Amino acid sequence: MKNANEETVQHDGITLGRILEENGIKHAVLGRKLGHHPNTITNWKKSARLSTQVLLEVSEALKMDLTPHFPRLKEIVKNNKLYPMIGDAEQVLLEVRDLSNKYERTVKQIADKDMEIKYLKENITHIKEKIESKDEIIELLKQEIARKTKSTLHNSFTKKSK
Repeated sequence: MKNANEETVQHDGITLGRILEENGIKHAVLGRKLGHHPNTITNWKKSARLSTQVLLEVSEALKMDLTPHFPRLKEIVKNNKLYPMIGDAEQVLLEVRDLSNKYERTVKQIADKDMEIKYLKENITHIKEKIESKDEIIELLKQEIARKTKSTLHNSFTKKSK
């Protein structure tokens, strides 16, 4: 039996195993995220004390704050030494909203540019039609000038012949 002064020692491996089980995380999945063999995860579950580095890596891989389960990590969090993913959730939300707003603005700008391109294409088509029409008029005028020139030369030649 323990004295009232004796502190209960936490078994890190059992705690880690419970966290994995409660969240439905397989050893192979965690191992893959961390670059370890699933047997390494099994060995960790057998360890009474896991290194802070291992706990931080697991925390990052699982995207979970493990400080409620491993109180010794609280000091690291307090000193802002824990990986950023455990940082301020509100800041992450603001960044996501900012990115979403930027995305929406970009989509609107693209739509506006598409409309502008469509308008310019229509104008180009209209201008091409005008040019074709003017080219036809120029060709008709050239033919008329050529006909009149020929007629004038013919009349001039006939007057000299008489």
